[in-house]
Amino acid sequence: GIVGESGSGKSTTARIICGLERADSGTVHVEGDDWSRPARGGAERRVRAKTMQMVFQDPYQSLDRRQTVRQCLTEAIRVHRRADSREVIAARISELADQVHLDAALLDARPRALSGGQRQRVAIARALINKPLVLLLDEPLAALDLKLRQRLLVELDAIHDEVGITFLYVTHDQGEAMSISDQIAVMNQGRVEQI
Repeated sequence: GIVGESGSGKSTTARIICGLERADSGTVHVEGDDWSRPARGGAERRVRAKTMQMVFQDPYQSLDRRQTVRQCLTEAIRVHRRADSREVIAARISELADQVHLDAALLDARPRALSGGQRQRVAIARALINKPLVLLLDEPLAALDLKLRQRLLVELDAIHDEVGITFLYVTHDQGEAMSISDQIAVMNQGRVEQI
């Protein structure tokens, strides 16, 4: 977990780790590869995208409003040039819908017809669809009401245990960080002050 006040640099750090922003100094290494430099070409971008995915505070950032949930998840698979059959894709989407507790009836809905919690579940499913090694979650529950936030936090912890990948959870809420994180980095003014 990365915790800190607003403006402390935690989201920027997550975006740098994910390769969405460039660091002014220092390096980011993922499985021995230097991710500090921009990806060279489409193949390297696809490898990076498969290695690491990010879920944003606003799920609309990763969802196409014109597509149904099923189309959005199918596109996420095809972006990685996987030539899976329709049956394999349908099975993976169904499996993920179960994992993130998304009702199967919502797979044919568009994002605008979903509640905030349902949209965030879809964004998490989209990020997990290609089985990344790391999932970065940038204040994914901040826009939700307290009761839903608490329920989704428990569900995220269960999803983490089930998929068995590294989660990097960014939040300003120390309670959230402590309930889901094995280690917590406390940030202040762009620096890690304590782990």
